[in-house]
Amino acid sequence: MGEREKLERKMARAQKKGHGRKFSSLLRQARLDEAQAIALSDEVACLLKWLREDILPPRGPDYATRLALLDWVTEELLTREPQCVHRIAPVRKLLANHRQELLAYVERLDKHLSELGGKHQQSFADVLLSASADRSGVSGVVAVLFEPSSLRAKRGGLACGEESS
Repeated sequence: MGEREKLERKMARAQKKGHGRKFSSLLRQARLDEAQAIALSDEVACLLKWLREDILPPRGPDYATRLALLDWVTEELLTREPQCVHRIAPVRKLLANHRQELLAYVERLDKHLSELGGKHQQSFADVLLSASADRSGVSGVVAVLFEPSSLRAKRGGLACGEESS
């Protein structure tokens, strides 16, 4: 972003001297690089938002679903890693190496909810739904996880939007 601005200033000065074409190809590449960096940043921010708002909080799906979602987020980060290795790799590795520790409380929570359901003769699913009446927070990431990749490709990748509350 700073590189493009520097090149635009140089281009403006060169145009005043009649040498505007000197920086045009560099400026075009800088604009492309900037657009790619912004798109990558938006996609990673979306993945981290889902992690923060849909996968890690106490309110949400059961342990197995969260584990699958966490694995999916990790895979998505892996596909983007070559574009910014020094920033994405440490986060992806942390998530991959500590996935069970990150969600250990959910496994215990599921067990307690199941026991609670048994005491009141309700299924685990009923207890889970009543414990988290507003399930809309997970619909965005779950919908994308189970969306066919062909549809995701047509849409142009991730669409974070405002699926979570």
